[in-house]
Amino acid sequence: MILLDSDVLLIDLRYANDRRSILNRQALKRMQRDGQVIRITTQVMLEVVGVMSFQTTPTDVPLWPDRIKTQYGLEVIPDLHAHPVYA
Repeated sequence: MILLDSDVLLIDLRYANDRRSILNRQALKRMQRDGQVIRITTQVMLEVVGVMSFQTTPTDVPLWPDRIKTQYGLEVIPDLHAHPVYA
């Protein structure tokens, strides 16, 4: 299992000019290709969605969590459907 921090996702999603962007993208692709279980915490998801919400229409903000999970094949821990009072 690999646990990602928000910077890994944010560099890939928003900061393509970051000096770590190419290596970051390669690592994400390799983890997906190798079938690694990739997880993030709920706090990381909230942080990423918060940053991505700037310059996003209000109707699109609630769509970000599923987009992020699908794009990277992520599991969020704890699962908010299983633990709805967590956040």
